[in-house]
Amino acid sequence: MKNKLTQVFKFIYEQRTWNWTATVMFLIFLGGLTYYGLNFFDSKRPHVSISQKELKKGVINEDLTETDQNETGVSFEEYNKKYKAFQRKIPKAEWVKTQRELTDAEYEAALANWTSSRMAQISSNNLLMSFGIEPSNYEIPYPSRVETYTYSMKRLFDDVIAGYDTDSADFESKINIIEKMEHFLSLSDKKGCDTLLVNKFKDVLVKSKDLSLDEMKAIEKLHLSVTKTPLIFSNTKENKVFERQSELFNFYSIAANSDISAERFEQLEKLAKHLKVKTKVKDTVAVLSVLADAMKLDFSSYKEKDELGSELEMQCVDDFFYNNKIAYKAEDVKDQFSKFKDLFGKKLEAANLEKKARDILRAENRITAKDWMYFGFFFLCLGVMIVILVKLNNSIKSLNKES
Repeated sequence: MKNKLTQVFKFIYEQRTWNWTATVMFLIFLGGLTYYGLNFFDSKRPHVSISQKELKKGVINEDLTETDQNETGVSFEEYNKKYKAFQRKIPKAEWVKTQRELTDAEYEAALANWTSSRMAQISSNNLLMSFGIEPSNYEIPYPSRVETYTYSMKRLFDDVIAGYDTDSADFESKINIIEKMEHFLSLSDKKGCDTLLVNKFKDVLVKSKDLSLDEMKAIEKLHLSVTKTPLIFSNTKENKVFERQSELFNFYSIAANSDISAERFEQLEKLAKHLKVKTKVKDTVAVLSVLADAMKLDFSSYKEKDELGSELEMQCVDDFFYNNKIAYKAEDVKDQFSKFKDLFGKKLEAANLEKKARDILRAENRITAKDWMYFGFFFLCLGVMIVILVKLNNSIKSLNKES
């Protein structure tokens, strides 16, 4: 025992031990000095520039190095070839101009027509007032020297591109727009295509910048699974009631403003069959309305930072329709589901508040636990030191007695 203690103290007081200790401390000092030197000088402000997309949006990119430049590799030649091919599909449309200036004779005729219409309106209003009837406040628009081409394809294309906030060199986005237009033309009877695109699809095209062509086709497939009626858009024929075109455009609008995954589309298709077969909902509009509500589900405001995907939205649909917990009938399924999804959102909010409260309590408990750990470790070390000293003292006393 004495020899072991002697070796321990010899090691502690040995010069080599302190040489190594001094070397390690010196290396730590050099590391700290180097790190200090690297952070001594002030950093330079990075080079900044505003892209066309940032200017249109009025918001800067979070990544200061992002330039919003087209990096897809799609060239102007590829885009131009696609654009020219699309032009040939509607050869009689206006592809160059968006407006024209009236000749002097045309403008004078328009002005004369406005004057006569205005005088007739004043006479009619005076007659109505003589009988004590409030006349209409409608004002006949004053003629303009410029005539706008409402159905100009160039105007339509420019308006859609402006709605996409796309860079002028982003030829891939422009090709995507053309492909969407071609898809809508494929669903039409090809009569008055330019008028049809403006009247029917302009709003959809402008708002579908976050909606891919595949997603549009998925929406149409879902719509067809309910209506069982193929879509044929026409500018000359009256739409069939069973086509439910207004509901389809509502689907487009919802999907354009939502983040709907492929899994959710599968769930919606399954739900459509469930409503018609199991729940016996015979009203097509009612089924489409329920599907629209399910498609609109968005609980992103209740999700944690690391909680991605559409798990909560899909859970809400599954809990209501498939868990046999909620009683509903074909007549009240829409109202019941609307009430259910609102309550589901409120419960998510309450659950988040409870989680935050538990997190705060757990953080406080961790602080308390650390204090106890430090306290226990300190006195453990102190106790071990005392035990060692007591044993050392007893050993010395025994050696003295023996000697």
